[in-house]
Formats: sequence, structure tokens, C-alpha cells
Amino acid sequence: MDGHASHKSLEAIIYARDNGITLITLPPHATHKMQPLDRTFFKSLKVNYNRAADSWMTSNPGKRITFFEMAGLFQVAYNRAATVEKAVTGFRVTGIWPFNDDIFSDEDFAAAEVTEEPEPDRASATTSIPTVLIQTATPSIDADRQVRIRGFSAF
Repeated sequence: MDGHASHKSLEAIIYARDNGITLITLPPHATHKMQPLDRTFFKSLKVNYNRAADSWMTSNPGKRITFFEMAGLFQVAYNRAATVEKAVTGFRVTGIWPFNDDIFSDEDFAAAEVTEEPEPDRASATTSIPTVLIQTATPSIDADRQVRIRGFSAF
């Protein structure tokens, strides 16, 4: 998920903890490089939808595509675009799985510095939201802190 504050609610963190989900947030202004669907699926879906629409318009000269035709055209496009290979490739090219810390350089995250919020000072922080610790399946991750690995944040 991206790092927008609306996505980091206490309810979401508790739900993830209770269901064995490790939340990963992506740095701002870098999601176009780091989201698997953006990297491998959506472009293919768009290209395939446009092909299906072009084919429909060729077969139906002078007619407009209505909402009634859109679902069928989308089905054709989705069936061509949605492959297991694209899903696997999306996670690989973003370095999420298998984890690859060398996929991006520090320059790739420079835009995130503009909106980066400073780490809260635990000693002087005053908040009414309780700290929630999430057990992770990875024993090497310290569950008492948010782990930052070159742009990724895991809770």
C-alpha cells in the first residue's frame, strides 16, 4: 500500500495482525515503480481493451460503444492480460518477491524526500493512539519497530 495516512488506521493494523498479514507501505512518489500491478498488468489491460474496442468498432461501423458492450470488451481484455506470469513478474521487477534490495538506487527515492515526515521522537511523542506490535513471520525482523529497507516499510 502507499503511505497515505488514510491507509494506516489502527483498525487496519489490528486486522492485519489478527490475520497474519504483514503490511508493507511504499514511499511517496515511487509507487509507479514499486506496485506490481502498475509495472506488469495495467498497461497490458489497457492495450488489450483498446484492441477489443477497435475490433468491436470495426465490426459495428457507425455505432458507439455503450455501457452494455463495455463489460464484454473488458472481459476479453482481462482474459488476455491477467496471467500468472504477469503476477510473478510484477513482484520480481519491483523487488518485493524474491526480495531484491538492489532493484532501485537512492536516486529513485529522491522525490519522497520532499514529503517525508520525520520519525517521531518516542520520548517526547504524545499521542492517544496506542502502539500496536505485529508479529511477523520473519524472525530476523525486530517486531518492536517499523522496519525500513531502502524505501519499503514493513509493520
